[in-house]
Amino acid sequence: MNPKFIEIDPQELRAARHRKALTLRELGKQVGMDHNLIWMYEDGRRNPIPRNLRRLAEALGVEPADLIRGS
Repeated sequence: MNPKFIEIDPQELRAARHRKALTLRELGKQVGMDHNLIWMYEDGRRNPIPRNLRRLAEALGVEPADLIRGS
């Protein structure tokens, strides 16, 4: 069974990363993800599983709900 993917707001993810002045590579290193995967999240091509959403939110200093579309 695949974990459920969470539909995020790509623009909010990108804005949060820019507020922290992080490159995709820097954020990827902090959260242990490939920077290309984070780029796909920011481009709206993919959505993260809950664990990845939490890791991104923590690194960016926001609540996971802040990154979810429509919240």
